[in-house]
Amino acid sequence: MAPPAPHKDPLARTDYVERWSSEAARHAASFRWAPDRIPSVVETLEAVFGSEWLHEQPKIPARTPLTGDPRRHPVAVSIARPDRSSAFELIELAVYLRSCAALPGFGELVKVLRVPKQFTTARMQLALAHRIHLAGATDIEFEPMADRGRRADLYFRYAGRAHLVECYEPVTARNMNYEDLLNAGASRILSAARSTGRHIVVRVDLHCELESFDGQLRKRVENEGRKLISRLYGPRIRDSKTLNDFDIEVFDVRGADAAKVARFAESLGEPGAWIIAHGLIDKRDVPRIPRGENPDIERTGWFVVNSKPRDIGASISRIADTIEGKICQVRRCTEDVLGIMVAITEFAVMASTFQAEAWPLVQALRAKVLGPHVALAGAMLLDHGFHSEHGPFIGGLYLEGREGAHLNELHTAIASREDAQRVIDDWA
Repeated sequence: MAPPAPHKDPLARTDYVERWSSEAARHAASFRWAPDRIPSVVETLEAVFGSEWLHEQPKIPARTPLTGDPRRHPVAVSIARPDRSSAFELIELAVYLRSCAALPGFGELVKVLRVPKQFTTARMQLALAHRIHLAGATDIEFEPMADRGRRADLYFRYAGRAHLVECYEPVTARNMNYEDLLNAGASRILSAARSTGRHIVVRVDLHCELESFDGQLRKRVENEGRKLISRLYGPRIRDSKTLNDFDIEVFDVRGADAAKVARFAESLGEPGAWIIAHGLIDKRDVPRIPRGENPDIERTGWFVVNSKPRDIGASISRIADTIEGKICQVRRCTEDVLGIMVAITEFAVMASTFQAEAWPLVQALRAKVLGPHVALAGAMLLDHGFHSEHGPFIGGLYLEGREGAHLNELHTAIASREDAQRVIDDWA
């Protein structure tokens, strides 16, 4: 009698790249993109990052699993998380790498691309180079020299004029790790409750912006939460405490209907609240999550965080001031060159759809950046996104400078092509 086949752990990962390739091919087929190109995507990434790097880096565990460990490279994170968006992010990157490999300065750009903290700006350089080439720009070059030994991000010629481009990504909330700190604190508090047989809902009201939630504050919230849980005994099902920088309240909801508990937890959240619902799922169902499926989840506790609204005005002011300080990156006295400043920001979509929240940024750029500096052709507010039907894209707003009228045609050509054709279909 043959011995029983060994049990295969559904979470086992012997080769993350192989796993990613399998899932990416499945996602590609459902997205009407030829799955037989996936091996070429992997080959392109191996050529740029190295085969050993691509296979080993995804194995490194993240210190901050939600927002990402800043030491881990976004490409490695995407390989380790083979869901639909990560599959097409790497397909998109491979399209750019294949399209731009022959351009001058590509080797210097690759050095930047390999640095985790600089990946977003390097990817935007590739995205812009790919698009302006298809829109008719010539003499495109990565990492070109500017005055005083500085380097801009991109050089190109269009309509008889030379241009230097500088890309900048402001440090915003999406680059911070407050999400992971919140999750870590919530996990410890809810685990402490489970160890005593309690099923709880926790409400925390921060007296600051969510982005200000740091490691020290997380420890204090966690300690106070544990103390309140320890005081829930006998018929007592609620306790709370008010401190200088936060209020915390815990509720014991053992035996209550799960749907009612969910509604109660959500009712504690103010508009914009951060709500964490911890739960348990069958280990065998974990691989279904990246595929967009919804396995059954047993909720073990709720953690609701309210905070002060974000100071958008302060963020906008910092963006405008920093861009003004980077104008020196697009100066070249030996050539009649025009500068273009690119900000990679979450405000780009709001600006392009003329939402009121982004209008102060547009006004600040015109007043502080475009108005005083004649040698700027314009400024761009851009962001990278994923559309359910078109896949990855970049979008935003072009603000014309004094000498930038000729670029309106280039911007229109790029925008029209973005609407008409998926960038992933530019595969060559």
